[in-house]
Parts: sequence; C-alpha cells; structure tokens
Amino acid sequence: MREKSSKKAQFQASPIGAIPDFDEHQTALDYVKLGEIFAYYRNKHGIRLIRNGDFNTHVLQDNIKGFAAQLDAVTAKTLPYYNFLKICEFSDSAISKSYAHLLTKELNELYSFLKSKGFLENNRLKENLDSAQMHEIETFCQTNLSAQEKSKLEERRKRLSSKLSLAMHTCCLTKEQAIDEMLDIQKSLGEDEMVGYVFTNNVRSPRSNVHFEAVIITKHEIIKPVEWGVDILPKEMLDHTDEGLNSAAFFSPRADLLTDKGLPPQQQVDKSHSGALCVLYLKKLLQGNGKALFEDSLRIPLYDENDKLNYVFIPPPNIMQYSQNDKFIKFYQMLMGEKVEISSDQPTPHNLKDLLLESKTRAHLLGDRKTAQLNQNLIDKFDAFSKKWLRGCEEACKKRDQMFLDNDENSYNIYLAYAAKRLLDEEHSPKEERVKQDSTAEKKQEKEQEKEQEATNVHVNDSQEHSVEARVSASQTEDPPQTSIPQPAQPSISSQAKENVPSDLKDPKEKFKEDLQEYVFKRISEAGGQDLAAHHRTKILTLKFGYSAEQKITAVNKLICALDMQNKLEKRPKKMELTETDIGALTTSRLYGNVIKKHLGLFNQILEKLPEIENQKVNNFRHDI
Repeated sequence: MREKSSKKAQFQASPIGAIPDFDEHQTALDYVKLGEIFAYYRNKHGIRLIRNGDFNTHVLQDNIKGFAAQLDAVTAKTLPYYNFLKICEFSDSAISKSYAHLLTKELNELYSFLKSKGFLENNRLKENLDSAQMHEIETFCQTNLSAQEKSKLEERRKRLSSKLSLAMHTCCLTKEQAIDEMLDIQKSLGEDEMVGYVFTNNVRSPRSNVHFEAVIITKHEIIKPVEWGVDILPKEMLDHTDEGLNSAAFFSPRADLLTDKGLPPQQQVDKSHSGALCVLYLKKLLQGNGKALFEDSLRIPLYDENDKLNYVFIPPPNIMQYSQNDKFIKFYQMLMGEKVEISSDQPTPHNLKDLLLESKTRAHLLGDRKTAQLNQNLIDKFDAFSKKWLRGCEEACKKRDQMFLDNDENSYNIYLAYAAKRLLDEEHSPKEERVKQDSTAEKKQEKEQEKEQEATNVHVNDSQEHSVEARVSASQTEDPPQTSIPQPAQPSISSQAKENVPSDLKDPKEKFKEDLQEYVFKRISEAGGQDLAAHHRTKILTLKFGYSAEQKITAVNKLICALDMQNKLEKRPKKMELTETDIGALTTSRLYGNVIKKHLGLFNQILEKLPEIENQKVNNFRHDI
C-alpha cells in the first residue's frame, strides 16, 4: 500500500473541519463554491455538473421577482399596512406556517376589526376588496390601533421586509421546482449523455449549514447515489415517493428495503458535509466515462412483497473511503456476502440473492419478463461481482484507515473532512487556470479555432460523417462493460468524449453545444460570491438597459435545448421556446462575438427551423447579424 501523502499527514495533524474537536463548518460547501468546483471538474474530468436553478433559470428569476414584488409592496409609501397585510396570514398557533405569519393574540384588535368587517377569508385579506375598503383598513392601522399593537404591527412589517430582502438574494428552487428541472434536463439529454445535479434546498448563498442532495440524470434514469438519516426533513430530501419521481425510474440506495434488522446505516455522521459527499459521489461515478456507475455499481429493479416495483442502487466500493461510519461499510460488506464481526447494534441486511429470487418470481407472475430476466442475470453473475466489489472495498478501507484522529481506529474518521478540504482547494483552481490561459498562446489558439470553424461550416456534412465513423470505430475497440445487469448502451459524457476526437472530426453541433455550455459555466464562475440575480427589477431587464447575465444564460440554455432537439423542435416544452428577447440576448452582446459568431451557419439553420418565430422576424435577425 502507498505511504500516506504529506498532505494527508499534515491534515491529520491539524484536521481543520473535523469533529468533535474542530469546527466542521470550515470545510462545508455552499452554493457559490459549487459553481467553481463544477467548472473545475468540467475542465479537468469532462464531467457536466449542474446546480439547481442553472438550467431552468427562468424559474429562478420568477422566484426572485416574486420576492421583489412583495418587498416593493411591504415597503411602499402608499397604503403600507394594507399592502403588508395583503400577503400575511393570521393564525392562533405560535408555530410559524410561513414567513408572513401573524399571531391573532398579538394583534387581537386588528384581527377583530378585520373579522367584524368581513374583510377576511381563510384568515387572509380577501382579494376583491375595493379602494374604499383598502383605505379603511389603512386608516384603522394608522389611527385606531393602540400604541402597543401598532408597535407590534410595525415590528412585524419591518421583520418581513428584512426576510423578503434576504429571500430575494438567497432563494433558489423549491423541491418541487427542482424535480421539474431534473425532468426537463432529462428530456434535453441525448441517448449517450448524463449529468450530475445538486439540489441545494432553495438556498443560493454562501450559507454552509444547508443540506444538499445529488442525483445523476441519464436519458431514461435518475440515480440518487447517497441517502441520509431520519433527521433530514422530507421537504429537504429527494425521495422515490415524490411527485414526478414516483413515476420515473428513480434509483436510490433504498436501505428500507435492504435492511433486515436495525435502522438503516448512514454514511455521514456530522451535519456539515452533505455537500462534499454529494460532489464526491458525482465525481467518482461520472469520471472515466462513468466506469464506477456502469461497472462497479448495481442498479436493480426489485419487486417487494406488495408487488410494487422498486429501483435499488448499490454504490461502488471506492466510495466507502469517505464513510464516517463503520456500520455503513459492514452493512454493504454483509450484503455482498462477507462475514464480518459486528456489534449488537449493527444493522444487518437481507440476503440479496433471496430478494432477487423473490422479485424474479413476482415479476413472472405479473408478466414482467424484462425485470425477471434482469433479476436472473444478476443472480447468475452475483458471485463474481461481489468478489470484485469486496476487493475494491478492501482497497478503499485501507485509505480510510489511515485517516483516524490520532491514528486511533476507535476515534472519529476524518477522511471525508480531508476530502472536503481538498475540494475547497480545487475551488480556486479554475481562477488560476483562467489567469494562465489569458496569454498569447490562448489568443493564437482562438485564431486557429476560428479558421477551423470556417472550414467546418463549409464541410458540415463531411465532418458529421467522419464524426460518426470515429465514434463507431472507438466503440469497437473498447472492452464491453463488466456490469452485472444488462443495460442500454453505456452513456458517455459528451464533453469528455470530445477530448478523444481530433478537432477536425468533431460534430459541429457538439462543438457548438460545448462552447455554449462553457459560456454558461464561465459566467457563473465569474460571478463568484456575487448575486447573479442582482438585476431583479423589471426595468433592468428591458432592452434599454441591455441584457442581464440571467437573460443570456436563459437564452443559451434554450438554444442548447434546440440543438439537442433539432429534428423535433415542436416537441420542446413551451418554456424552452426562444423568444425575441432570447434572440436579442444571443445576437447583440459579447455572447454573439465570443460564441455565436463561430457557429453562425449552424445558428442560422436553427433560427430558420424555429416554429415560434415568424419567418419575417427570422430574416430580420439574419440581416442584423
């Protein structure tokens, strides 16, 4: 085994970000840091990773505008108290139902007045009040309330104003919106594409005490590779029972199905490294063209005793090095058939072969031949797979065992904290790389790319044929994946595949997509800790003030969708249709000069095919260009 690196030894001597003796929040990830790390992984590993809100940017903008509109109402000089009450809800319970929650016992005078006048419906102000009624409410608040109650009302108004201002700058996507975004991403993917996605629980700020969730999205599956314990609220985690996911092939560890005795074991013990664990899982599973996902993991369709089809994910062994919990490792070792010494409180799994046999029988009875065959294939190959998995687990545990506090295996394992620290170190790498690349060599490279693109636009068809031939040839020389379950053709990461194809053989559409995606990542990375959505006011989003970063990113994402669905544009979701504003953002800014102009021929082809834009307007755009 290799000796411990100096970096690991140094961290072990002074473990910043580990518990119980150190502040683990120092190595926690946040939304802003994710952007830099994702850009770094894209450049280094060819992995495409998406934060929630970076694909359906229009949804994020609507959320921001909603809070901005409410803030305008609450801080308005005209009818300030009426506008405040209009978005509030009265309740007898001290448990806050929302950020606009008012206690009836604290504002009893006001509540009694509104109720007696019939101004309330379901403990909210009616929406159809006329101007005279609005002024009556405002006058009562201004002049008829006791000094004590008016003071409380004003305090609540100022408090809500602060909350709305904060929400406007830190909100992201709700869980429901994130699920919609995941499904939209899935629709946009090609058969050979896959991406990683992180849900940050409606937070878009440098807060480090936020729970993250990660999934991998392919054309036909969504895989959630890691789960957490019962202390995570349902609204904070993505689950197979969620609306939108319950009708999809949504794979997750499903320890509730696999556990025979005890509570399902958890990989993470501390409260601050869910973000790091998410990113590490995505990196391990997606790098190397998804080797760990397709060869070292299992995705199992499994019928339970209620004849319900479940989708179970067994993680790869190399991820065990990040486990803070010995019981988690032993659980999966036992699942793979290993006999290990356990404590009385060790959760134990069912026999996986027995579960597969039962599932196969139920599948036959239900007429599901495909699942029955998949179950049988796994049964046939399970022994070979489990031996390979256990060898990999042994290697991972050797790395993990080097990283205990004070080299005491009964103490806290700090490998995850160390890995989180390394992620934060990598966060700075994109900035350094951008500085290094801003040189004469880069300018020379840009000129060569422009010449190359001119040739590509002339020989589009020839280049496409060469690209197809290159992909076929490459696929014939690769060894078949050693997965235990027959799967569709193994997806490849398009941005990674480009590195293996000579530049003159690349598909022009793929090159265009790559440049567009790189533009989005650079804009997000350049923003750093700044609020990308700072231009939340409607007036700033007009042509008079130019196009905001959000508008450009939205337009780019819509254009990428159009490229992906070039031959079936009419099947795109309504919200992914390009508007005149989108076309303007693409053709009258630096985005045009830096990206669109290099692919002008293909861009014009797309414009001509767009059903949502009238021919006359398309022609005008072409002349403008």
